[in-house]
Amino acid sequence: MFSEITLIFGQQYFRVKPHDTSVVAGRTAELHCHIGNRAGLVQWSKDGFLLGYDPEIPGYERYEMRVDHSKSAYTLLVHEARLDDEAEFQCQVGPGKNEKPIRSVARLTVLVPPKYLSINDLSDGSEIEVREAEKVVLQCQALSSKPATILKWYRKNIELMPEASRTTVRREGEKLYSTLSHITLYPKGDISGSTYTCEALHPALDKPMKTTVNVGVLYPPRHPEVKGYKEGDLIQAGTHLQLTCTSVGGKPRAELQWYRNGNAVKGTFSSIGRDSTSTISFVVKSSDNNAVYTCAASNPLTPLPLVATVKISVVFPPSHIFIEGPTEGSRGEMITLNCKSDVSNPPAELTWLVDGVAFEVQDTTSHPVENGWYTTSNLSAIITRQNKNVKVFTCIARNSLHHENVFQTFNVSILYPPEAPTISGYEDSSELKEGDHKSFTCSALAGNPVADLRWYRGEVELREVIDMRASCFLIDKIVFNIVSREMYDFQERSTD
Repeated sequence: MFSEITLIFGQQYFRVKPHDTSVVAGRTAELHCHIGNRAGLVQWSKDGFLLGYDPEIPGYERYEMRVDHSKSAYTLLVHEARLDDEAEFQCQVGPGKNEKPIRSVARLTVLVPPKYLSINDLSDGSEIEVREAEKVVLQCQALSSKPATILKWYRKNIELMPEASRTTVRREGEKLYSTLSHITLYPKGDISGSTYTCEALHPALDKPMKTTVNVGVLYPPRHPEVKGYKEGDLIQAGTHLQLTCTSVGGKPRAELQWYRNGNAVKGTFSSIGRDSTSTISFVVKSSDNNAVYTCAASNPLTPLPLVATVKISVVFPPSHIFIEGPTEGSRGEMITLNCKSDVSNPPAELTWLVDGVAFEVQDTTSHPVENGWYTTSNLSAIITRQNKNVKVFTCIARNSLHHENVFQTFNVSILYPPEAPTISGYEDSSELKEGDHKSFTCSALAGNPVADLRWYRGEVELREVIDMRASCFLIDKIVFNIVSREMYDFQERSTD
């Protein structure tokens, strides 16, 4: 507001005197001086230093004197005000004819708003995580202002009593001040967190400055849950399985880790808010039967990880079976064969075929192993005279309607002697003449393995014979010429 001066007739006077003015640093300050009945020249001084009559005020680039002759107004403008502009300014009107000089003083004060406001040097909206009942000190600081900044505290937008905080003002240089205020907290049980706001009040601010932090109390997550498989359900080998582990809550949110039988497995992690999720996907193998998949959730508040586990039950057939036992047997002899399946789940059912005919066996047992069962079956059979040369045993493993049967065949060779050999091509009553060409045949029917036939003349074994083997007997043929000498000449000939 301008200072109005009572009119004094004839004598020059101040119609508007300059008054003490405050200006925000960087803005323009205006000091007004209006003269009534002006007779002398007008100029301004700063702390006693005359600025001159020139309106542009040489040497002071940011200063100017704005003159309105119609109103006899001489306004001093200080642009982009700085701290060094603070001074005592005087509007001086020089003497005129029969007029005395007049002067009026005003002080210019430069206001500097805080250039920085923070709580614990954190950016606005930051979060501080603490354990329940743990001491926390929040310190708000407003730096480099003039005059000192006034600080207030709010919790969830409700102002705290002044005695809840402790405030100190620190001088910086000759004219600036920093204000520090702190509160001490022992947060309890409010897992949703509390917002604390520091508000800075200062005459250079158009509106208060504010900065906020959220004080969150750390707490453990809930026990994780595994979805995608219900323990006890049977799943076929080769099926694609996806297991999802979710842990709700926790501050900070839970970290999740998968394990298979105690060995770490990498999962795909995601989170929404305070909830954590990790997923693993795989094709189920027979080795997954009875495998334990564990999801462990942890954060700094869990001394030991919180776990959820599932044991997988996989249905799979044996990959093969094998038969052990003698490969040969004599008629009348009892032989025992053992059939053993590879690991399967559930236990394989073993059945026997003997020469293609079902053979009921009582001696079958299943044995548990780490990831399933293996089954054994013993078959005992007596070799009879009716059996052929080879007896065929087949062991069949059945596991599930969804899987093909697995089988193995085992051959047992039946050993038995041949019948007595017979010689054909000569009768006891026949006579041989010198020079005759004669062929004798020795035959031995049956026998397994096939009989080994040998010819003898007296006590001497004959080597050059014709061997003709059939499936169940052996024929040996000898061909020779009848001569008169006692030494015979044997030679091999082909016969029809």
